[in-house]
Amino acid sequence: MNWNDAIDYSNNLSLGNAGCGSSHTDWRLPNITELQSLIDFSNYGPALPTSHPFSNVQSSVYWSSITSAFFSASAWFVTMYDGDVNDGLETSFYGYVWPVRSEN
Repeated sequence: MNWNDAIDYSNNLSLGNAGCGSSHTDWRLPNITELQSLIDFSNYGPALPTSHPFSNVQSSVYWSSITSAFFSASAWFVTMYDGDVNDGLETSFYGYVWPVRSEN
């Protein structure tokens, strides 16, 4: 999805309605620092620690919530294949969503 759709999807996510038992509605798109904190550069496809607990991680682009200071129509993303960080046009570039929420 494009960046605008990714923001909307994350902000409107309610996993309690998806049947997993969670009633949290405070999901959001992570910032670029949060996404980068997942990366293990010694691994590829995906660039995550060997014993990571995540499933169905795509070796593709995952959007962050941060827009580019250099070009206001772009937002930052992490490519999970190799951990590369770059920016892409918010409306015509497509990526995946990795929603997060703050622990209370």
